[in-house]
Amino acid sequence: MLINPKLVFLYLFLFCLAITSLQAQEPPHPPSGNHGLHGNQPAGGNARVGDGIGIVIAFALAYSYRKLNRTKKNNTSEQVNEPSE
Repeated sequence: MLINPKLVFLYLFLFCLAITSLQAQEPPHPPSGNHGLHGNQPAGGNARVGDGIGIVIAFALAYSYRKLNRTKKNNTSEQVNEPSE
């Protein structure tokens, strides 16, 4: 079996590139504001969960209503198309 020197060089280059790019990152900057002076700030900030849950429930109801109507429509069309004996 003959070894292709171009492939060996390509694999060696990609390996070296991966090794040099996977170095450890610097730590993040400290948070701004009064963080840590008089105790830590509460986690999460002022995000309200209630509005998001309402939107998800509204979309779930709309989706289930659509699926229910499609199911009813398919069932009625199958009953009409069935030959009577």
